[in-house]
Amino acid sequence: MKNFVLRNILTASFMLLVAISGIAQSIVINPASDGSFEGSHGWTLMNKYTVNKWLVGTDQKTAGSSGAYLSNNNSTNMLTSPQAADSRIYIYKDIFIPANATSVALSFKYKNSGTDASGGRFLFEQVSDFPNPMPTDGNRIILGNQFNTMLNNSPSWTTYTNSTPFSTDRPAGYSGVLTPGRNYRLAFEWAALSQASYTELPPFCDLPTSGNTSRNPSILHRDMDVVFTFNPTGGSNYSINWTASENMTILSGQGTHQVTVHLGSAWTKGEATANLSCPDGNYVSNGKNSGPLAIDEVSLTYIPTPKINSFSPLSAQPGESVTLTGEYFGATAANNVVTLGGVKCAITAASSTSITVSVPSRLAMDYFTVLNTTTKLICTSPSRFVTKNTALAGKSYLASPGNSFQAPVTFATSFTSAFDQKFILSDMDMDGKTDIVSYSTAGVPQVLRNTS
Repeated sequence: MKNFVLRNILTASFMLLVAISGIAQSIVINPASDGSFEGSHGWTLMNKYTVNKWLVGTDQKTAGSSGAYLSNNNSTNMLTSPQAADSRIYIYKDIFIPANATSVALSFKYKNSGTDASGGRFLFEQVSDFPNPMPTDGNRIILGNQFNTMLNNSPSWTTYTNSTPFSTDRPAGYSGVLTPGRNYRLAFEWAALSQASYTELPPFCDLPTSGNTSRNPSILHRDMDVVFTFNPTGGSNYSINWTASENMTILSGQGTHQVTVHLGSAWTKGEATANLSCPDGNYVSNGKNSGPLAIDEVSLTYIPTPKINSFSPLSAQPGESVTLTGEYFGATAANNVVTLGGVKCAITAASSTSITVSVPSRLAMDYFTVLNTTTKLICTSPSRFVTKNTALAGKSYLASPGNSFQAPVTFATSFTSAFDQKFILSDMDMDGKTDIVSYSTAGVPQVLRNTS
């Protein structure tokens, strides 16, 4: 006879499908190879001008022989500021996220002594969510795919890590989710903005509103010196350049309000004239850029979902062995939980691609499930396994005398009864015994635990 104990189950935590730290992950971008821009790294460089452009070179790196950084000379991590015009330029890599991927994680190292607000952005989303081609003229900005973190104010190499890049460090309103089996793009952006904007510094030039020129003496003749004076109304910080008529020589005072001029022996007429102008101002650029940004050791990984491809044999008796073949199982028996029809199976051998179990008793036709206890991810067999019983070979069901089945077991429970009462048989506590699960007007799952 079976003994059952009632339990209320508020959450089905035994099937929690989450990733945890320390779990071995599959690599999409390898920080030791393409993520460090080594060899045929597969990154695309989108530059606008020959000055200040993305470069893969040896000047800035944390590992291996190469890194990605900004350069104005095709060699070192130096910038020209301001540059000729605005730009937004990128280095990006398109990658495929497999259909069995979960829990994508992103990390990289960056270095940037720049402090401008234009920062240095990075973006990650499906390729189809990026404009094609991505704009590099500086007048347009890609919004919606970026992270909040700006890659600046870091004169030393800094590590950025994000284990949930579809929800963490994203702007308000971002609604992206991981869609496995799609192409994604990881892009790093460098911007130079307001490159043609300047601000004049004091002192500022202000030309007089009016003015006149006087001379001393007022009566002129040949072979004499005359003092000419410009008398302005208002004005400041302007330049004066005196010019004299034919047969007149400026002796002194050029550039001031008063000059002394000699009238030569051939002089007949003419004056000295004060010409006013504003000198070239002292200007400072309003241009901003993302600084001498450098990137290295980019990593993009995911936790793969286990998968049962097949099992053999397709039918067996309780106690006999069945081998499940697939991928991303737990590495050892202790790292897996296998059930058949909700009943836990004893594991006799296990690897990441194969698990051998013993068929539990009191089952008919049902599915295998494998829970990888390391990744907390679960899968179900593509077809049902048939449990057979050779003791019943040649037997037939007889309605009379009515002894083909054992006598029923009747017991009372505290389940809330209802006409639509539903029951499921499953090994809820993974002890190898079938429990009874119900959900009705009680509002919560209820379990009768098999304690026999």
